[in-house]
Amino acid sequence: MPSFTRICLKLANAEAAAAKEAVEMRAVSFEREKKEDLLLKEEERMTELMIRMENSPTLAQYRVLGRRKGAPEERRRGRQ
Repeated sequence: MPSFTRICLKLANAEAAAAKEAVEMRAVSFEREKKEDLLLKEEERMTELMIRMENSPTLAQYRVLGRRKGAPEERRRGRQ
């Protein structure tokens, strides 16, 4: 019959191994969550940029607006 000390030692080793495995699994899970969060943030940022670009006037549109309003540089060019 094994001694009480040996049984306790085996139990302690088994518990330590289980705790180590749980910590390693949590670390892997945390890294995966971190990567997923970074990917989601990047995707949101790209979506925001696309929306901003769609809603922003182009340089050509600014020039047309300037001509319609009679921008000073256009008036200067007309005098020369």
